Amino acid sequence: MAGPWQARRIEFIVAFVRGETVEDLAEWIELVVTTSKEFGAFVHDIAGGMIVMAFGTVNGEIPVEARQRMVKRLQQLFAGSIKIVHGAVDGYVGFFGGKWRATWTFTFPHFDHALAILGQLPFGKTEEYTAEAPGLVAEPKMMEKL
Repeated sequence: MAGPWQARRIEFIVAFVRGETVEDLAEWIELVVTTSKEFGAFVHDIAGGMIVMAFGTVNGEIPVEARQRMVKRLQQLFAGSIKIVHGAVDGYVGFFGGKWRATWTFTFPHFDHALAILGQLPFGKTEEYTAEAPGLVAEPKMMEKL
């Protein structure tokens, strides 16, 4: 269960890169991670070609328009070899996990919707996620439980 959790405004970027070979994929992931550091985003996790990054999850600071500038930069670097979902949401940060593995990360209502959007996007496209989108209303129960 871990914890404690803190309510925060979070600006997130979930990117998925593809490469022709495992070496290409490793190189692209390294470039995304390096770009993340340059813009001040924290890399929360990497799984396959998916990189999960966020602003505001470590110290609460969100540089003005950093997310938008970073997304634009990633699009320039990767063209048709990346797809991105990004947005600004109210959520929680803290340790999630248990005895055998815990990690400092974030969550927000309907995080799965952001991932579903990413899965449906063609490479070369980007979409900004908003929790206020039709059908994506925040669930008060989740926020109360955390």
